[in-house]
Amino acid sequence: MIVTGSAAGIRKVLSRLLPLTHGGVKPQVIGMLIAVPAPDWKGSLLDPDDAASFAREAAAKAGTFPVPVAIDIKGAAGYQISQAAGIEAGQTSRTTIGFVASNRTLADATTETATDEELRGQIATLR
Repeated sequence: MIVTGSAAGIRKVLSRLLPLTHGGVKPQVIGMLIAVPAPDWKGSLLDPDDAASFAREAAAKAGTFPVPVAIDIKGAAGYQISQAAGIEAGQTSRTTIGFVASNRTLADATTETATDEELRGQIATLR
């Protein structure tokens, strides 16, 4: 499972998912922190050094998580999940959950508004 969104959104969803996934290991849960540079950010994401610096800054600001979390600049890497859940790339106001099948394809996606029962049902289809 992949959780995409802001740091606060990921934490909120993880607090619900961890008890349902044996602490995030069965099925495995990872996060993708959507980080969008502020309008006054100095640098270019096309420059590898600037992009790495921005990712380090975003990681430091977000802090630690109980599962592995990658930095997803502008939501580009998690776009398929966001799109499947009806969210535009780059938006961090909604947290999305992608359910990845054993063949590594996106089986389904939802937002943080899913009920615990809906999440349990989706998780059951992955086992």
